[in-house]
Amino acid sequence: MVGAPWQRISISRRRLFYSLAFLVLATSAVVVVWVSRNRSLTPEQRAVAAEAELELGPESIRLVETALVEEGHYSHEPDGEMEPEARTALRAWQAERDVEETGYLDGASLSALLAAGREAERRAEAKRLEAEQLAEAERQAELQRLEEAERRAAEAERLAAQRLAEAQRLAEAQRLAEQERLEAEQRAEAEQQERERLAQEEAQRLEAERRAQAEREEAARLAEARRRAEEERRAEAERREAEMLAEAQRLAEAQRLAEAQEAAEAAESDSDALLAAANALVGATGQLNWRRNANLVTWTGVTIGRQGEVTGLDLGRQNLGGSLPRRLANLNDLTYLSLFGNRLTGPIPPQIGSLSKLVVLYLEGNQLSGPIPVEFGSLTGLEDLYVDNNRLREAIPSELGRLTKLRRLRLHNNQFSGKIPPALGNLPELEVLTLHGNQLSGEIPETLENLDNIRRLTLHNNLLTGCIPSGLRRFESEINPQRNGVQLPRCQAP
Repeated sequence: MVGAPWQRISISRRRLFYSLAFLVLATSAVVVVWVSRNRSLTPEQRAVAAEAELELGPESIRLVETALVEEGHYSHEPDGEMEPEARTALRAWQAERDVEETGYLDGASLSALLAAGREAERRAEAKRLEAEQLAEAERQAELQRLEEAERRAAEAERLAAQRLAEAQRLAEAQRLAEQERLEAEQRAEAEQQERERLAQEEAQRLEAERRAQAEREEAARLAEARRRAEEERRAEAERREAEMLAEAQRLAEAQRLAEAQEAAEAAESDSDALLAAANALVGATGQLNWRRNANLVTWTGVTIGRQGEVTGLDLGRQNLGGSLPRRLANLNDLTYLSLFGNRLTGPIPPQIGSLSKLVVLYLEGNQLSGPIPVEFGSLTGLEDLYVDNNRLREAIPSELGRLTKLRRLRLHNNQFSGKIPPALGNLPELEVLTLHGNQLSGEIPETLENLDNIRRLTLHNNLLTGCIPSGLRRFESEINPQRNGVQLPRCQAP
Protein backbone atom coordinates (compact mmCIF):
# COMPACT_ATOMS: atom_id res chain seq x y z
CA MET A 1 0.00 0.00 0.00
CA VAL A 2 2.97 2.35 0.60
CA GLY A 3 4.14 2.10 -3.07
CA ALA A 4 0.75 2.73 -4.72
CA PRO A 5 0.83 6.58 -4.74
CA TRP A 6 4.36 6.61 -6.11
CA GLN A 7 3.36 4.28 -8.88
CA ARG A 8 0.37 6.46 -9.74
CA ILE A 9 2.64 9.56 -9.89
CA SER A 10 5.11 7.75 -12.19
CA ILE A 11 2.33 6.69 -14.54
CA SER A 12 1.01 10.31 -14.66
CA ARG A 13 4.49 11.62 -15.44
CA ARG A 14 4.93 9.14 -18.27
CA ARG A 15 1.56 10.09 -19.74
CA LEU A 16 2.50 13.77 -19.52
CA PHE A 17 5.84 13.07 -21.18
CA TYR A 18 4.17 11.13 -24.03
CA SER A 19 1.65 13.95 -24.53
CA LEU A 20 4.39 16.60 -24.71
CA ALA A 21 6.43 14.48 -27.13
CA PHE A 22 3.40 14.02 -29.41
CA LEU A 23 2.67 17.76 -29.31
CA VAL A 24 6.29 18.58 -30.25
CA LEU A 25 6.22 16.11 -33.15
CA ALA A 26 2.90 17.49 -34.43
CA THR A 27 4.14 21.07 -34.20
CA SER A 28 7.36 20.16 -36.01
CA ALA A 29 5.37 18.51 -38.79
CA VAL A 30 3.17 21.60 -39.21
CA VAL A 31 6.24 23.85 -39.29
CA VAL A 32 7.96 21.63 -41.86
CA VAL A 33 4.84 21.64 -44.08
CA TRP A 34 4.42 25.43 -43.75
CA VAL A 35 8.12 26.11 -44.48
CA SER A 36 8.16 23.78 -47.49
CA ARG A 37 5.02 25.40 -48.86
CA ASN A 38 6.25 28.99 -48.39
CA ARG A 39 9.74 28.35 -49.73
CA SER A 40 8.19 28.10 -53.17
CA LEU A 41 6.63 31.58 -52.80
CA THR A 42 8.39 34.87 -53.36
CA PRO A 43 8.34 37.44 -50.52
CA GLU A 44 5.82 39.51 -52.45
CA GLN A 45 3.57 36.47 -53.01
CA ARG A 46 3.71 35.64 -49.29
CA ALA A 47 2.79 39.26 -48.48
CA VAL A 48 -0.12 39.15 -50.96
CA ALA A 49 -1.33 35.87 -49.49
CA ALA A 50 -1.06 37.21 -45.93
CA GLU A 51 -3.08 40.29 -46.88
CA ALA A 52 -5.70 38.16 -48.67
CA GLU A 53 -6.23 36.13 -45.48
CA LEU A 54 -7.17 39.34 -43.66
CA GLU A 55 -10.31 39.67 -45.88
CA LEU A 56 -10.14 43.44 -45.88
CA GLY A 57 -13.28 45.46 -46.61
CA PRO A 58 -13.56 49.03 -47.96
CA GLU A 59 -14.04 50.44 -44.44
CA SER A 60 -10.84 48.80 -43.14
CA ILE A 61 -8.88 50.01 -46.18
CA ARG A 62 -10.29 53.51 -45.69
CA LEU A 63 -9.09 53.50 -42.03
CA VAL A 64 -5.64 52.32 -43.21
CA GLU A 65 -5.49 55.17 -45.79
CA THR A 66 -6.64 57.64 -43.11
CA ALA A 67 -3.77 56.54 -40.86
CA LEU A 68 -1.27 56.88 -43.73
CA VAL A 69 -2.62 60.40 -44.45
CA GLU A 70 -2.32 61.33 -40.75
CA GLU A 71 1.35 60.24 -40.68
CA GLY A 72 2.17 62.16 -43.90
CA HIS A 73 2.78 59.20 -46.22
CA TYR A 74 -0.39 59.50 -48.34
CA SER A 75 -1.72 62.69 -49.94
CA HIS A 76 -4.89 61.37 -51.61
CA GLU A 77 -8.46 61.24 -50.32
CA PRO A 78 -9.13 57.90 -48.51
CA ASP A 79 -11.49 55.98 -50.87
CA GLY A 80 -11.41 52.40 -49.55
CA GLU A 81 -9.32 51.05 -52.47
CA MET A 82 -5.64 50.06 -52.31
CA GLU A 83 -4.45 51.97 -55.40
CA PRO A 84 -0.71 52.00 -56.34
CA GLU A 85 -0.31 55.33 -54.49
CA ALA A 86 -1.62 53.71 -51.27
CA ARG A 87 0.83 50.78 -51.76
CA THR A 88 3.69 53.26 -52.08
CA ALA A 89 2.58 55.05 -48.90
CA LEU A 90 2.37 51.70 -47.07
CA ARG A 91 5.96 50.91 -48.08
CA ALA A 92 7.09 54.25 -46.69
CA TRP A 93 5.25 53.49 -43.44
CA GLN A 94 6.91 50.04 -43.24
CA ALA A 95 10.32 51.54 -43.95
CA GLU A 96 9.83 54.06 -41.16
CA ARG A 97 9.29 51.16 -38.74
CA ASP A 98 12.17 49.00 -40.08
CA VAL A 99 9.85 46.22 -41.24
CA GLU A 100 9.89 44.48 -44.62
CA GLU A 101 8.78 46.95 -47.31
CA THR A 102 6.23 44.74 -49.11
CA GLY A 103 3.49 47.28 -49.66
CA TYR A 104 0.98 44.73 -48.35
CA LEU A 105 -0.71 44.39 -44.96
CA ASP A 106 -0.21 41.71 -42.35
CA GLY A 107 -1.99 41.24 -39.05
CA ALA A 108 0.35 43.44 -37.01
CA SER A 109 0.51 46.34 -39.47
CA LEU A 110 -3.26 46.17 -40.01
CA SER A 111 -3.93 46.38 -36.27
CA ALA A 112 -1.54 49.32 -35.88
CA LEU A 113 -2.94 51.20 -38.85
CA LEU A 114 -6.57 50.53 -37.91
CA ALA A 115 -5.89 51.88 -34.43
CA ALA A 116 -4.13 54.93 -35.86
CA GLY A 117 -6.96 55.50 -38.36
CA ARG A 118 -9.63 55.31 -35.66
CA GLU A 119 -7.60 57.67 -33.47
CA ALA A 120 -7.30 60.14 -36.37
CA GLU A 121 -11.07 60.04 -36.93
CA ARG A 122 -11.65 60.47 -33.18
CA ARG A 123 -9.41 63.56 -33.14
CA ALA A 124 -11.21 64.96 -36.19
CA GLU A 125 -14.58 64.46 -34.47
CA ALA A 126 -13.28 66.14 -31.32
CA LYS A 127 -12.09 69.13 -33.37
CA ARG A 128 -15.52 69.37 -35.02
CA LEU A 129 -17.33 69.37 -31.62
CA GLU A 130 -14.90 71.97 -30.29
CA ALA A 131 -15.56 74.17 -33.35
CA GLU A 132 -19.32 73.88 -32.80
CA GLN A 133 -18.98 74.89 -29.13
CA LEU A 134 -16.80 77.86 -30.11
CA ALA A 135 -19.35 78.94 -32.74
CA GLU A 136 -22.18 78.78 -30.13
CA ALA A 137 -20.17 80.90 -27.69
CA GLU A 138 -19.51 83.45 -30.42
CA ARG A 139 -23.24 83.52 -31.30
CA GLN A 140 -24.20 84.26 -27.65
CA ALA A 141 -21.59 87.01 -27.48
CA GLU A 142 -22.95 88.48 -30.71
CA LEU A 143 -26.50 88.50 -29.29
CA GLN A 144 -25.32 90.37 -26.20
CA ARG A 145 -23.43 92.83 -28.40
CA LEU A 146 -26.55 93.47 -30.49
CA GLU A 147 -28.72 94.08 -27.40
CA GLU A 148 -26.19 96.58 -26.06
CA ALA A 149 -26.01 98.24 -29.48
CA GLU A 150 -29.83 98.58 -29.58
CA ARG A 151 -29.86 100.19 -26.14
CA ARG A 152 -27.17 102.63 -27.14
CA ALA A 153 -28.96 103.35 -30.41
CA ALA A 154 -32.19 104.24 -28.54
CA GLU A 155 -30.30 106.62 -26.25
CA ALA A 156 -28.52 108.14 -29.22
CA GLU A 157 -31.87 108.60 -31.00
CA ARG A 158 -33.30 110.50 -28.02
CA LEU A 159 -30.28 112.80 -27.83
CA ALA A 160 -30.41 113.27 -31.60
CA ALA A 161 -34.05 114.39 -31.38
CA GLN A 162 -33.11 117.01 -28.81
CA ARG A 163 -30.21 118.23 -30.92
CA LEU A 164 -32.45 118.29 -33.99
CA ALA A 165 -35.02 120.59 -32.34
CA GLU A 166 -32.27 122.99 -31.26
CA ALA A 167 -30.70 122.82 -34.67
CA GLN A 168 -34.01 123.65 -36.35
CA ARG A 169 -34.41 126.75 -34.20
CA LEU A 170 -30.92 127.95 -35.04
CA ALA A 171 -31.39 127.05 -38.69
CA GLU A 172 -34.50 129.26 -38.99
CA ALA A 173 -32.61 132.23 -37.60
CA GLN A 174 -29.72 131.56 -39.93
CA ARG A 175 -32.13 131.18 -42.88
CA LEU A 176 -33.52 134.66 -42.41
CA ALA A 177 -30.05 136.17 -42.15
CA GLU A 178 -28.86 134.15 -45.14
CA GLN A 179 -31.84 135.31 -47.21
CA GLU A 180 -30.90 138.93 -46.71
CA ARG A 181 -27.27 138.22 -47.57
CA LEU A 182 -28.23 136.35 -50.76
CA GLU A 183 -30.39 139.18 -52.02
CA ALA A 184 -27.46 141.55 -51.73
CA GLU A 185 -25.14 139.06 -53.43
CA GLN A 186 -27.61 138.52 -56.28
CA ARG A 187 -27.61 142.19 -57.11
CA ALA A 188 -23.81 142.27 -57.15
CA GLU A 189 -23.74 139.02 -59.18
CA ALA A 190 -25.99 140.47 -61.88
CA GLU A 191 -23.66 143.42 -62.35
CA GLN A 192 -20.62 141.10 -62.50
CA GLN A 193 -22.27 138.84 -65.07
CA GLU A 194 -22.93 141.71 -67.40
CA ARG A 195 -19.26 142.71 -67.28
CA GLU A 196 -18.18 139.11 -67.88
CA ARG A 197 -20.57 138.75 -70.86
CA LEU A 198 -18.96 141.67 -72.64
CA ALA A 199 -15.47 140.30 -71.93
CA GLN A 200 -16.49 136.82 -73.14
CA GLU A 201 -17.76 138.14 -76.46
CA GLU A 202 -14.41 139.81 -77.06
CA ALA A 203 -12.52 136.66 -76.09
CA GLN A 204 -14.66 134.55 -78.47
CA ARG A 205 -13.83 136.86 -81.36
CA LEU A 206 -10.09 136.56 -80.64
CA GLU A 207 -10.38 132.75 -80.24
CA ALA A 208 -12.12 132.40 -83.59
CA GLU A 209 -9.26 134.22 -85.30
CA ARG A 210 -6.67 132.03 -83.50
CA ARG A 211 -8.47 128.78 -84.49
CA ALA A 212 -8.61 129.77 -88.14
CA GLN A 213 -4.85 130.33 -88.15
CA ALA A 214 -4.26 127.03 -86.32
CA GLU A 215 -6.40 125.12 -88.82
CA ARG A 216 -4.37 126.47 -91.73
CA GLU A 217 -1.13 125.42 -90.01
CA GLU A 218 -2.55 121.95 -89.11
CA ALA A 219 -3.62 121.31 -92.71
CA ALA A 220 -0.09 122.04 -93.91
CA ARG A 221 1.41 119.77 -91.21
CA LEU A 222 -0.96 116.86 -92.05
CA ALA A 223 -0.12 117.08 -95.73
CA GLU A 224 3.60 116.81 -94.92
CA ALA A 225 2.95 113.93 -92.47
CA ARG A 226 0.95 111.99 -95.09
CA ARG A 227 3.79 112.39 -97.61
CA ARG A 228 6.36 111.06 -95.11
CA ALA A 229 4.04 108.20 -94.00
CA GLU A 230 3.61 107.07 -97.60
CA GLU A 231 7.38 107.01 -98.09
CA GLU A 232 7.85 105.02 -94.85
CA ARG A 233 5.05 102.60 -95.85
CA ARG A 234 6.71 101.83 -99.16
CA ALA A 235 10.07 101.31 -97.41
CA GLU A 236 8.45 99.02 -94.78
CA ALA A 237 6.70 96.97 -97.46
CA GLU A 238 10.01 96.44 -99.29
CA ARG A 239 11.71 95.44 -96.00
CA ARG A 240 8.93 92.96 -95.10
CA GLU A 241 9.01 91.42 -98.56
CA ALA A 242 12.76 90.86 -98.17
CA GLU A 243 12.28 89.34 -94.70
CA MET A 244 9.49 87.02 -95.94
CA LEU A 245 11.69 85.81 -98.75
CA ALA A 246 14.56 85.14 -96.30
CA GLU A 247 12.18 83.35 -93.87
CA ALA A 248 10.80 81.18 -96.67
CA GLN A 249 14.33 80.18 -97.66
CA ARG A 250 15.18 79.42 -94.00
CA LEU A 251 12.05 77.27 -93.54
CA ALA A 252 12.74 75.37 -96.74
CA GLU A 253 16.28 74.63 -95.57
CA ALA A 254 15.01 73.56 -92.11
CA GLN A 255 12.41 71.28 -93.74
CA ARG A 256 15.09 69.72 -95.93
CA LEU A 257 17.35 69.09 -92.91
CA ALA A 258 14.44 67.65 -90.87
CA GLU A 259 13.47 65.28 -93.68
CA ALA A 260 17.08 64.17 -94.01
CA GLN A 261 17.32 63.58 -90.25
CA GLU A 262 14.05 61.60 -90.17
CA ALA A 263 15.25 59.47 -93.08
CA ALA A 264 18.53 58.79 -91.24
CA GLU A 265 16.71 57.92 -88.02
CA ALA A 266 14.28 55.59 -89.80
CA ALA A 267 17.21 53.63 -91.18
CA GLU A 268 18.98 53.19 -87.84
CA SER A 269 19.05 49.86 -85.96
CA ASP A 270 17.07 49.09 -82.81
CA SER A 271 20.20 49.39 -80.68
CA ASP A 272 21.00 52.79 -82.19
CA ALA A 273 17.43 53.93 -81.49
CA LEU A 274 17.70 52.77 -77.85
CA LEU A 275 21.06 54.48 -77.32
CA ALA A 276 19.68 57.69 -78.84
CA ALA A 277 16.64 57.41 -76.55
CA ALA A 278 18.89 56.97 -73.51
CA ASN A 279 20.55 60.31 -74.31
CA ALA A 280 17.16 62.02 -73.87
CA LEU A 281 16.79 60.60 -70.36
CA VAL A 282 18.37 62.08 -67.23
CA GLY A 283 18.48 60.72 -63.70
CA ALA A 284 19.60 57.22 -62.71
CA THR A 285 20.48 56.22 -66.26
CA GLY A 286 23.50 54.46 -64.80
CA GLN A 287 21.10 51.64 -63.92
CA LEU A 288 20.63 50.98 -67.65
CA ASN A 289 23.48 48.77 -68.75
CA TRP A 290 22.99 49.74 -72.38
CA ARG A 291 26.35 49.51 -74.12
CA ARG A 292 26.99 49.34 -77.86
CA ASN A 293 29.44 46.44 -77.47
CA ALA A 294 27.02 44.36 -75.32
CA ASN A 295 24.41 41.88 -76.55
CA LEU A 296 20.88 43.37 -76.65
CA VAL A 297 19.63 40.37 -74.64
CA THR A 298 21.58 41.62 -71.61
CA TRP A 299 20.27 45.21 -71.77
CA THR A 300 18.09 46.27 -68.83
CA GLY A 301 14.36 46.04 -69.58
CA VAL A 302 14.82 45.01 -73.24
CA THR A 303 12.92 42.04 -74.68
CA ILE A 304 14.19 40.52 -77.94
CA GLY A 305 12.09 38.70 -80.56
CA ARG A 306 12.99 35.65 -82.62
CA GLN A 307 14.65 37.69 -85.36
CA GLY A 308 16.67 39.79 -82.88
CA GLU A 309 14.25 42.71 -83.04
CA VAL A 310 13.24 44.68 -79.91
CA THR A 311 9.65 43.71 -79.00
CA GLY A 312 9.42 44.95 -75.40
CA LEU A 313 10.80 47.77 -73.25
CA ASP A 314 10.11 47.62 -69.48
CA LEU A 315 11.67 50.66 -67.70
CA GLY A 316 9.12 51.22 -64.95
CA ARG A 317 10.39 52.76 -61.69
CA GLN A 318 13.96 53.30 -62.94
CA ASN A 319 14.17 56.89 -61.56
CA LEU A 320 14.44 58.20 -65.11
CA GLY A 321 13.98 61.89 -65.87
CA GLY A 322 14.08 64.12 -68.91
CA SER A 323 11.61 63.90 -71.77
CA LEU A 324 9.89 60.92 -73.38
CA PRO A 325 12.25 60.04 -76.27
CA ARG A 326 10.67 60.32 -79.73
CA ARG A 327 13.35 57.94 -81.09
CA LEU A 328 11.43 55.07 -79.44
CA ALA A 329 9.05 55.40 -82.40
CA ASN A 330 11.80 53.81 -84.56
CA LEU A 331 11.35 50.47 -82.72
CA ASN A 332 8.86 49.26 -85.33
CA ASP A 333 8.33 45.81 -83.75
CA LEU A 334 7.61 47.12 -80.24
CA THR A 335 4.53 45.53 -78.63
CA TYR A 336 5.16 46.42 -74.96
CA LEU A 337 6.33 49.85 -73.70
CA SER A 338 6.41 50.64 -69.96
CA LEU A 339 7.91 53.82 -68.46
CA PHE A 340 5.60 54.21 -65.45
CA GLY A 341 6.69 55.58 -62.08
CA ASN A 342 9.59 57.75 -63.32
CA ARG A 343 10.13 61.55 -63.46
CA LEU A 344 9.53 62.15 -67.17
CA THR A 345 8.39 65.65 -68.14
CA GLY A 346 7.23 67.47 -71.26
CA PRO A 347 4.73 66.35 -73.91
CA ILE A 348 4.10 62.88 -75.32
CA PRO A 349 5.76 62.73 -78.76
CA PRO A 350 3.14 62.20 -81.51
CA GLN A 351 5.61 59.83 -83.20
CA ILE A 352 4.66 57.16 -80.60
CA GLY A 353 1.39 56.86 -82.55
CA SER A 354 3.33 55.18 -85.40
CA LEU A 355 4.08 52.03 -83.31
CA SER A 356 1.43 49.98 -85.13
CA LYS A 357 2.25 46.72 -83.27
CA LEU A 358 1.98 48.22 -79.78
CA VAL A 359 -0.33 46.28 -77.42
CA VAL A 360 0.56 47.74 -74.00
CA LEU A 361 1.54 51.36 -73.20
CA TYR A 362 2.21 52.29 -69.54
CA LEU A 363 3.16 55.97 -68.93
CA GLU A 364 1.39 56.56 -65.60
CA GLY A 365 2.99 58.14 -62.52
CA ASN A 366 5.23 60.68 -64.30
CA GLN A 367 5.06 64.48 -64.81
CA LEU A 368 4.08 64.48 -68.49
CA SER A 369 2.20 67.55 -69.76
CA GLY A 370 0.36 68.70 -72.86
CA PRO A 371 -2.37 66.75 -74.69
CA ILE A 372 -2.74 63.11 -75.68
CA PRO A 373 -1.58 63.11 -79.34
CA VAL A 374 -4.39 62.48 -81.82
CA GLU A 375 -1.93 60.11 -83.54
CA PHE A 376 -2.75 57.58 -80.80
CA GLY A 377 -5.88 56.84 -82.84
CA SER A 378 -3.60 54.79 -85.14
CA LEU A 379 -2.61 52.32 -82.36
CA THR A 380 -5.41 49.95 -83.38
CA GLY A 381 -3.80 46.93 -81.70
CA LEU A 382 -3.56 48.63 -78.28
CA GLU A 383 -5.21 46.80 -75.36
CA ASP A 384 -3.86 48.74 -72.33
CA LEU A 385 -3.33 52.56 -72.23
CA TYR A 386 -2.27 53.96 -68.82
CA VAL A 387 -1.44 57.69 -68.67
CA ASP A 388 -2.98 58.44 -65.25
CA ASN A 389 -1.31 60.54 -62.51
CA ASN A 390 0.46 62.97 -64.82
CA ARG A 391 -0.15 66.65 -65.73
CA LEU A 392 -1.82 66.08 -69.09
CA ARG A 393 -4.36 68.71 -70.13
CA GLU A 394 -6.70 69.88 -72.92
CA ALA A 395 -9.51 67.70 -74.29
CA ILE A 396 -9.47 63.90 -74.51
CA PRO A 397 -9.11 63.17 -78.25
CA SER A 398 -12.11 61.46 -79.84
CA GLU A 399 -9.62 59.49 -81.97
CA LEU A 400 -9.26 57.07 -79.02
CA GLY A 401 -12.66 55.73 -80.12
CA ARG A 402 -10.86 53.95 -82.98
CA LEU A 403 -8.97 51.62 -80.61
CA THR A 404 -11.52 48.80 -80.84
CA LYS A 405 -9.23 46.29 -79.06
CA LEU A 406 -8.72 48.52 -76.03
CA ARG A 407 -9.57 46.81 -72.73
CA ARG A 408 -8.19 49.17 -70.08
CA LEU A 409 -8.05 52.98 -70.43
CA ARG A 410 -6.78 54.89 -67.37
CA LEU A 411 -6.77 58.70 -67.66
CA HIS A 412 -7.50 59.72 -64.04
CA ASN A 413 -5.72 62.35 -61.90
CA ASN A 414 -4.67 64.65 -64.76
CA GLN A 415 -5.95 68.10 -65.87
CA PHE A 416 -8.12 67.07 -68.82
CA SER A 417 -10.92 69.52 -69.64
CA GLY A 418 -13.83 69.69 -72.06
CA LYS A 419 -16.46 67.00 -72.55
CA ILE A 420 -16.15 63.21 -72.39
CA PRO A 421 -15.88 62.10 -76.06
CA PRO A 422 -19.00 60.10 -77.06
CA ALA A 423 -16.65 58.05 -79.29
CA LEU A 424 -15.41 56.21 -76.16
CA GLY A 425 -18.70 54.30 -76.31
CA ASN A 426 -17.44 52.62 -79.52
CA LEU A 427 -14.91 50.40 -77.68
CA PRO A 428 -16.57 46.96 -77.53
CA GLU A 429 -13.77 45.28 -75.49
CA LEU A 430 -13.37 48.03 -72.89
CA GLU A 431 -13.45 46.73 -69.29
CA VAL A 432 -11.89 49.60 -67.30
CA LEU A 433 -12.37 53.36 -67.89
CA THR A 434 -11.04 55.73 -65.19
CA LEU A 435 -11.57 59.48 -65.72
CA HIS A 436 -11.84 60.74 -62.13
CA GLY A 437 -9.77 63.63 -60.75
CA ASN A 438 -9.83 65.83 -63.88
CA GLN A 439 -11.70 69.00 -64.99
CA LEU A 440 -14.15 67.35 -67.38
CA SER A 441 -17.46 69.17 -67.90
CA GLY A 442 -20.76 68.69 -69.69
CA GLU A 443 -23.09 65.70 -69.45
CA ILE A 444 -22.21 62.00 -69.34
CA PRO A 445 -22.52 60.66 -72.93
CA GLU A 446 -25.31 58.10 -73.32
CA THR A 447 -22.99 56.17 -75.66
CA LEU A 448 -21.12 54.86 -72.58
CA GLU A 449 -24.14 52.60 -72.02
CA ASN A 450 -22.97 50.65 -75.10
CA LEU A 451 -19.88 49.37 -73.22
CA ASP A 452 -21.21 45.84 -72.60
CA ASN A 453 -17.98 44.54 -71.03
CA ILE A 454 -17.29 47.51 -68.72
CA ARG A 455 -16.49 46.42 -65.15
CA ARG A 456 -15.16 49.66 -63.70
CA LEU A 457 -16.14 53.24 -64.57
CA THR A 458 -14.90 56.17 -62.43
CA LEU A 459 -16.04 59.75 -63.14
CA HIS A 460 -16.02 61.38 -59.68
CA ASN A 461 -14.18 64.63 -58.78
CA ASN A 462 -14.86 66.39 -62.11
CA LEU A 463 -17.19 69.25 -63.18
CA LEU A 464 -19.85 67.11 -64.86
CA THR A 465 -23.48 68.21 -65.02
CA GLY A 466 -26.79 66.62 -65.99
CA CYS A 467 -27.78 63.18 -64.72
CA ILE A 468 -26.57 59.56 -64.61
CA PRO A 469 -27.89 57.45 -67.54
CA SER A 470 -29.92 54.44 -66.44
CA GLY A 471 -27.43 51.97 -67.92
CA LEU A 472 -24.64 53.36 -65.69
CA ARG A 473 -26.47 53.45 -62.36
CA ARG A 474 -24.46 50.52 -61.02
CA PHE A 475 -21.41 52.83 -61.10
CA GLU A 476 -23.16 55.67 -59.20
CA SER A 477 -20.77 55.49 -56.23
CA GLU A 478 -17.83 55.92 -58.66
CA ILE A 479 -19.52 58.84 -60.47
CA ASN A 480 -20.48 60.94 -57.41
CA PRO A 481 -19.56 63.25 -55.90
CA GLN A 482 -18.32 65.85 -58.35
CA ARG A 483 -16.16 68.77 -57.18
CA ASN A 484 -17.47 70.84 -54.26
CA GLY A 485 -19.70 67.92 -53.24
CA VAL A 486 -22.04 68.11 -56.26
CA GLN A 487 -24.21 64.97 -56.58
CA LEU A 488 -25.53 64.04 -60.04
CA PRO A 489 -29.10 62.65 -59.94
CA ARG A 490 -30.30 59.64 -61.88
CA CYS A 491 -31.85 60.35 -65.28
CA GLN A 492 -35.61 60.01 -65.33
CA ALA A 493 -37.02 57.20 -67.47
CA PRO A 494 -38.44 58.50 -70.80
